[in-house]
Amino acid sequence: MNNTIRKGLFGYKKDDVTAYIDSIISDYEKVIEEQKKEISEVKSQNQTLIAENAESFKKLEELQKERDAVAKAVISAELRAKKIIEDAEEEAATIKANKAAEIALAEEELKKMKENINSLKMSAVATLKKYEAQMDDLVDDDK
Repeated sequence: MNNTIRKGLFGYKKDDVTAYIDSIISDYEKVIEEQKKEISEVKSQNQTLIAENAESFKKLEELQKERDAVAKAVISAELRAKKIIEDAEEEAATIKANKAAEIALAEEELKKMKENINSLKMSAVATLKKYEAQMDDLVDDDK
């Protein structure tokens, strides 16, 4: 473009001024069109990013729900495991107490049996001594 505006009779030449203004308008229209294209592209990118962001938030919410579900499952499993251990410990304590009672009864019975054996032994020894004495008397009477 030729930026020279020539002078005429009453100032600048109208055709040169008009051509200059048309040139400026044309340049600005080009700039405005380019900016409109850029704005359109930025809007498109923005919409894409908004959609991606919404999808990311959706995935995040799903992951948080899954995390919460896993945490609840872990807590539930820990509570069940704790309950199982407590029940097993109670059962073991009951079994141990029952076996201790059985052992005590068996020991008491064994003690009674030993006492009976000792009593029978002493009775047998006494009976044998009695028979021995009677045999001695019989042997002495025969002499």
